Amino acid sequence: MQQIADAAGLSVGAVYRHFPDRRALIEHIGSESLQALNVSSADALGRIGEAEITAFDGLVAVLRRCVALPLGLTHSLIDDDHRDPGLPDLIARSNGLLLRLIALAQAEGTLRADFTPDAILVGISRVVCAPDVDPEGLEFAVLIDGLRAR
Repeated sequence: MQQIADAAGLSVGAVYRHFPDRRALIEHIGSESLQALNVSSADALGRIGEAEITAFDGLVAVLRRCVALPLGLTHSLIDDDHRDPGLPDLIARSNGLLLRLIALAQAEGTLRADFTPDAILVGISRVVCAPDVDPEGLEFAVLIDGLRAR
């Protein structure tokens, strides 16, 4: 908690006034991150529906947004008991929206169809949820290039 307090410019006591323990803090950050991901995914789906962008471009835009979020924290929240009863629904909604983007991109022929949407979601999460991924860096570029239909 000391590192978190230092990074936030707060005292440890101030952090504990808002979050009784590390777990509560992680759940809060995870929840906020998942909500932001859901907004980005829903926005991309809306833009695809209005023919402003392809589904693949929408997926890439969402993935670029993902790398800016601390989504790696959500991996520790998936199978655990939650104090926040809404967290499992947020996780399910995030996965559902991403799977819709993936399926739409596969249907339009811009995303590889030789992997299932679930397999693509797992591969994506391993890259974009890793700490310090640069959306302009090699890992992200290889991911996007590898997903593109040939």
